[in-house]
Amino acid sequence: MLPRHAFASLLLLVSCASPLLAGAQDTQDVEAPAPPGGAGEAAPPAAPATRVAVILLATHGVDPGTADDLTEVLVSALAERGGFSIVGKEEFQAQLGQSERGSLECIGSVACIGQVGVQLGVEQAIAGTIALRDGTYVFNLNRIDVRSGDTVGRAFREVRGDLGAVATQLQQVLPTLFDAIQRPATIVVSSVVGAEVSVDGLVVGTISDAAHPVRTGDLPPGRHEVIVRAAGRPDYRRDVEVASGATLQLDASPAVATTGGGGISPLLWIGGGIGIAALATGIVFGALSQDVATGTMTRAQLASFYADRTTFAITADIAYGVAGAGAIVALIGLVMSLSSGGGGEHAPEAATPRARLDVTPLRGGLGVSLTGDL
Repeated sequence: MLPRHAFASLLLLVSCASPLLAGAQDTQDVEAPAPPGGAGEAAPPAAPATRVAVILLATHGVDPGTADDLTEVLVSALAERGGFSIVGKEEFQAQLGQSERGSLECIGSVACIGQVGVQLGVEQAIAGTIALRDGTYVFNLNRIDVRSGDTVGRAFREVRGDLGAVATQLQQVLPTLFDAIQRPATIVVSSVVGAEVSVDGLVVGTISDAAHPVRTGDLPPGRHEVIVRAAGRPDYRRDVEVASGATLQLDASPAVATTGGGGISPLLWIGGGIGIAALATGIVFGALSQDVATGTMTRAQLASFYADRTTFAITADIAYGVAGAGAIVALIGLVMSLSSGGGGEHAPEAATPRARLDVTPLRGGLGVSLTGDL
């Protein structure tokens, strides 16, 4: 371990001869120097400085004095960045009224930092710890928005080397504290019981209860592929974009509706069966109604023969009508099958009809047309 005066000299070189490193801890606020202006020139109004509390505390293997010196490195780097009014460790601890141990417990609590920050009148706090384990220095820094209590910046480093290397790393990581944090995202999927949910090719859970959807673990923000599979049902597939820290709700239940006979509506089979049977009946009775009487029939036989032909003709007409109704039902079933996507692999959330059935009243009957992608 270097003597305090030797380490202070080392930090003096690393931080470009900043007077903060050699100064005592009694300096409370450090203002960035104002830009020079010529005599007679009105300097533009400066933006109000952001008041920031900076505190770095020692933990395992590091003495408090070393942590104080490294805190001054942070203060110096932040002052050079400009636009900040800085509150140091002494004022933070004085407001807290705690020892090093109490301060260490406080910086581990966002609520405590927020309370002290409000009392100090600061908008942000940069708080962290430094430790020495097996010859490696480890420091962890958090930038906290005092008003919201949110951690808006993080920095973590493991440094092999002397304290000069640690001071250099502290200066280098400071800008990363002001980068936006990418918070984990979450996807919540609802579906039928037994459905298996996969995200980006990995199974994340199975729906065991309709009231308990599958919730993914922490996902990186961005685009993800969600697949829901259930026995006897078409797959649900969707590419989604999830923002940082967001939770996306997906309802895959409509897209995994039962497929019946391979995705074909029962109306197609029922209407088709009735239509074919009725058409065959109509053809048979229509043919019978066209028989011609022979010349050997008596008057009574002729009367009975023509009465039968009339009955056959009426039966054929009824059968043809039933066949027409069956055809309409079958067409409706076909439209429903096409609209539901059949048995295809991709099932969108809201099915888009691919065919259209038009029924037009005509004199003496109906005109039926089917158009679309068949």
